[in-house]
Amino acid sequence: DEGTSEDAGTGNAELSDEELLKVVQAGLAGKGGESLVAEMALEHIITRVTDEGIVIEIFDIENDPLYEPETDHPTEILREISRLLSDTLMIVENRISFAGHSRTYSQLQINNPAWDLSVSRAHAMRKLLEAENLPPERVERVIGYGQQKPQLSNTMAYRNNRLEIVLLRDDV
Repeated sequence: DEGTSEDAGTGNAELSDEELLKVVQAGLAGKGGESLVAEMALEHIITRVTDEGIVIEIFDIENDPLYEPETDHPTEILREISRLLSDTLMIVENRISFAGHSRTYSQLQINNPAWDLSVSRAHAMRKLLEAENLPPERVERVIGYGQQKPQLSNTMAYRNNRLEIVLLRDDV
C-alpha cells in the first residue's frame, strides 16, 4: 500500500506488525544512500518482529564498534545511526524501549563492566535520539542486560555488544 508511510505519520494503531516493520525498514533504507557513512551504518542494523513489538537491533562489528572501547561514548558510526533512526522513529508513534547488551568479559577482571556498560550505553542511545527530537515521553523504559542474553554462542564476541530499540505494541 503506497499510503502506508503517510498513514503512519498520522497514527499507526491500525498497522499490522508486518506493515510497521516495512515502514521502519523503508525509512532506514531510504536514508542509507545519502553517504558512505550512512551505508556503513546500515550494516550495524537488523530489524525483526517479536511478541513485544518491532525490534531494531544495533550491534558492534569487530573493528567498527558503536562506542569508544569500554565506555558509553558513541563513535561516529553510532551518531550516524541515531540520525538515521531519528527520522524513522518520528514516522511512527509507538512507545519505545531501549535495552543494552554486553559481551562477556574475562572472569579475571576484578570489576566486570558488563552490567554498567549495558545500562549506560542504552541511556547514551536514548540521549542521542532525544537530542534528535525524539519526545522523551515516548520512552517506556531503559534497561541493561549485561552479558545475560548473548546473541552468539561465543559470549566474548563483539557482536554481543548491542542495543535493542523496541517499538512497543500498544498491548504490551
